[in-house]
Amino acid sequence: MPTMAFNLAGILSRRLRLSNAHVVALATLDIEGRLADQLLALGAEYGEATANDGCRIPFRLTQGDLAALVGASRVRVNQILVKWKHHKFLAVDGQHVVTLLNRRALTELVPGLRAEAPWREV
Repeated sequence: MPTMAFNLAGILSRRLRLSNAHVVALATLDIEGRLADQLLALGAEYGEATANDGCRIPFRLTQGDLAALVGASRVRVNQILVKWKHHKFLAVDGQHVVTLLNRRALTELVPGLRAEAPWREV
């Protein structure tokens, strides 16, 4: 079944690329860079475009969840998110749904990342 084998190879290679990118981010970026990289990756993969070139990540992301994803403490993630909310880089609603408001500012925290990654249209 060559079609199934081809699709499986594509899925596995994509997962390997994502895993390698995550390892590189953990090894080379500071906590702010890792958090920005993770949020931008989630936005690119699952995000829904909003007004003013924003991106809503349509599922619940607590500070503890984000801390576990980037290898940091929840307290440090909280400090970063408060700063980013103050600067209008992102917004978090009462259901812990993150909306990225300023992709360019977040991208500048991750060296080598392109700012042009599209969001999915809803």
